[in-house]
Amino acid sequence: ITPDSSSRLIYVSSSEGNDDKARYYSPSEVGDIDTPVNIIPFQSIAKAYKHVRKGRPDWILLKRGDSFELQSTLYLQSGESKNAPMVLTAYGNDKTRPVVDSKNFTALMMGSKSHIAIAGIELYPSKLDPNSTGFSGWGNMKQNAIGIASISGSQSDNILIENVRVSYYKNNIVIGGGGGHKNVVIRRNEILNAYSDTGHSQGASIAYVDGLLIEENLFDHNGWYQQRPLSVALNTKSYGYATWFNHNAYIIDSANMI
Repeated sequence: ITPDSSSRLIYVSSSEGNDDKARYYSPSEVGDIDTPVNIIPFQSIAKAYKHVRKGRPDWILLKRGDSFELQSTLYLQSGESKNAPMVLTAYGNDKTRPVVDSKNFTALMMGSKSHIAIAGIELYPSKLDPNSTGFSGWGNMKQNAIGIASISGSQSDNILIENVRVSYYKNNIVIGGGGGHKNVVIRRNEILNAYSDTGHSQGASIAYVDGLLIEENLFDHNGWYQQRPLSVALNTKSYGYATWFNHNAYIIDSANMI
């Protein structure tokens, strides 16, 4: 993916950014997109995202090795076209994906949006990870927390999710909605440890897609957190017990799939 000449490049760094002095840049201003020179990044995703335009090929780039806390769900805008998408990705020399912590709520939401690429980041809800010091405790998963959600009321086209690590959400990835999707690519991601203690959970839950490619992903330990003791009734959801309703991937009513 390469920026369009009209793209805004909006850099964000929690370690080096300054929300008061930062601005967006054109591709011609920064040299190498991945290792820009002489830029002042934003510090917060929320401030940076105010500069993303509807229906334009704008980029949000998070600094690799940095961690970010979302205060609320980030609602992504449509890009301009298949070849000029809106992009959420990473930059910098560090080999570690930037981590976006959405605590206990949905991280990224697309509602009837098209031409979007999400690549090279990590999504993680610290309050839902039983191994985290910030874990909110069993029985507190009150929200249907999703890592990446595209829920269409009218048709959505051209969604790419690539090289993303997403873990510990009730559903790590959801592509659905009655409006349907065309041309969805889920490639080379780590989709891990989805679970719920209140309802059904999947690594990827997908419905009503025409044209779906799922390629070279790692799906592991999705749908449940721990095995159910024999003394507990079958399909009990408490404490993230495994049930027969929960899967690495659950796909219905879709066509032209690879």
